[in-house]
Amino acid sequence: MSKTCKAGKLLIVAAHPTSVPQRPRSAKSPLGAFIEFAEEHLSRGLVIHLLPFYPSDGEGGFAPSDWVSVDPSIGSTKHLEILAENHPLMLGGIYNHAGKSHLFARQFRQFPYIFAENFYAMPSVNPADYPPSPRGGYVMRPIKLEGKTCHLWQPYSDLAYDLNLESTLVCNEIKRQLNG
Repeated sequence: MSKTCKAGKLLIVAAHPTSVPQRPRSAKSPLGAFIEFAEEHLSRGLVIHLLPFYPSDGEGGFAPSDWVSVDPSIGSTKHLEILAENHPLMLGGIYNHAGKSHLFARQFRQFPYIFAENFYAMPSVNPADYPPSPRGGYVMRPIKLEGKTCHLWQPYSDLAYDLNLESTLVCNEIKRQLNG
């Protein structure tokens, strides 16, 4: 059952776990500081949408190396449990990207011909034939695999590999993670 505010609309607070400044000399983790902030400033029952808290290779958490763990530099699953005692949680799943150290990315680099269907990887292409990256440069970035250059769809940076959500392996893994 969702909680509503007086206007009858659901109110959701979205935040990255590190968005709350830690108090000077605090030994709290970023999630610990966020819990403290929520207790002081947010009404009980208010939905909190936490943006990526996974171990990540960069991109502010949007290049996850793991889809289920909490990055120890941010906090722990215990922090999520404490936060969930007073607030329904929406957790930001980043299932369309895999960081360079994610299992899918490692498998792809080791066995590109077996795992290529999990990504948008193409042999020799002209990157200028594709849309530009929102951050400049090209979305098709060169990557060396088995001594050959191919191009990989990486719209934001070379830290995250975009996954092919039509791949059976990718879809099955996402389902497994969500049904945990």
